[in-house]
Amino acid sequence: MSHPLTYGTDEFKFDIAQPAGGSYAPGDTIIGHLVRTIPIDTPNATITLSFIGRSSVVITQTRQNKGRNHYDQSRLVNREYVVFEGLLHLPEGSEDSLTWPISVTIPLEPEESSRRYRDPECSLIPLKLPNHPDHHILPGSFRSADDSCGSCSSTCFVDYYLIANLRYHQGGQRETFETRHQITLRHPIIDTSKLGISAVLKNERVVQTQRLHPGIENADLSLKDHMQKLFHSSKVPSFKYALHLTVPTAIQLNSLNPIPLQLEIIPLSEGMSIRMILKPSTRCITPGLTKPHSNDYQTKHDLGLQDAFSNLESPLLINMGKGNESMHIGNMFQMMLTRNGLQCVGQRIKRPILDIWPDFNTYNIGHHNDVEYAVSLVVGGEKVEHKFYQVRTQIIPPA
Repeated sequence: MSHPLTYGTDEFKFDIAQPAGGSYAPGDTIIGHLVRTIPIDTPNATITLSFIGRSSVVITQTRQNKGRNHYDQSRLVNREYVVFEGLLHLPEGSEDSLTWPISVTIPLEPEESSRRYRDPECSLIPLKLPNHPDHHILPGSFRSADDSCGSCSSTCFVDYYLIANLRYHQGGQRETFETRHQITLRHPIIDTSKLGISAVLKNERVVQTQRLHPGIENADLSLKDHMQKLFHSSKVPSFKYALHLTVPTAIQLNSLNPIPLQLEIIPLSEGMSIRMILKPSTRCITPGLTKPHSNDYQTKHDLGLQDAFSNLESPLLINMGKGNESMHIGNMFQMMLTRNGLQCVGQRIKRPILDIWPDFNTYNIGHHNDVEYAVSLVVGGEKVEHKFYQVRTQIIPPA
């Protein structure tokens, strides 16, 4: 289903000017040349150029060790141009080359034809609402795969490319050469209204341990002590506290503003760390004989925030009690989320994350993100972990 998206030879190839940042935005103009350096002599040649954008899905359903593929493709962009028609001559031994300038402006939105014949039941964007904003958004480049071992797997991608063909007759034979060049399109910034809006995760816990007695904070507990803890004996002192974790509902990639992550503990923690687990979710859909085929999957990426805590010279202490203030973890570590992972204090935390994609929707692919949080505390010499439900977190493209 996929094709090599950049290739060419001396017979025919692209020479595209590198855009700022290595990628384009809707409305930008792609400029460059088509080039041939091999000798040619023909009275009638034609060069055509196409700009293609597609949203493609393949879902594989496996039953009894036999797999069946279901395909769908939406042509978001399909522009064709005639670059040249006429005589071509480049003699043997020439050090020159033949070149043809090209200029292609990327459209601002998908073409209406991309949804004209689509079944409403096989669209993640409501076709009955022609003014729905997602109809007018050209999604950025994207690639994702569900390689789980279940009965259903899928691959989906959004890609853009230029394709050119040189056709001519020589010696009574028809010759054709093709070249392609991949175009990386940035995801447009659509909605930033959730930036600055937070969700508060709350949890309460009771820690019961003999180490709460003054002077034995670091003592080893006997078997009797452990049994008293297990059966919640009244002889074992207890400590009750509440934990409030304020988390963002939207994060913009590469933003210079630290991620607004704040922690408040009411009322003494002797050390703590936080884990952030990014959970991207993808839904893709293809037509079927009686009903559409779909696949929903979620992956997990540990962003490695706990590594920033472990690199501190001494454990982080949090003052608690009357009048205490929450600790702004994002400011303390200067947290920034990039497409390749989490960055703290100007350095990326080394974790095996390939790509973090912004939220988006197109006709056969939908993608959104959640973040799961866990806070580990040391209270009275006992390690306590608080796990919270995942928070829907909009990932916004870089500015």
